[in-house]
Amino acid sequence: MIRRFHVTSANRAEVREFEHAITDAGNGQAVFADKGYASQANRDWLKKRGILDAIILKASPRKRLDNTARNMNRLSSKLRYKVEQCFGTLKRRFGFERARYRTAEKVESECCWRAMCFNLRKAQLILQACSAQIGVNTLYFARF
Repeated sequence: MIRRFHVTSANRAEVREFEHAITDAGNGQAVFADKGYASQANRDWLKKRGILDAIILKASPRKRLDNTARNMNRLSSKLRYKVEQCFGTLKRRFGFERARYRTAEKVESECCWRAMCFNLRKAQLILQACSAQIGVNTLYFARF
């Protein structure tokens, strides 16, 4: 489910919004992020706030990742893919590859509408799965 989102201008890199995104996310206990966020400043920021750092570890040309680091990346990726599925669904099913509007207010409104559609679809799938588990046949759902 999409709980919150943050809109910035297109010329602002998302990796620069790390602190803002984590602060907005609420009371999370861990951060699972890709290599783009793997800076020492971000890791220090998380440590100072007592948040578990599960950012993917990044290899460098001079220093390859050892087996422990690769295993840590695999474990982190197993949880991260659930979030990435959300982005994939928004792009594939709801056509959210580019914003249709230019002002931040309109883009934020567009994001809100798409997030509501995504959450309704997710709720429908959860209800269908629950009804199948308990054997209820009387729940009817409209297809999106």
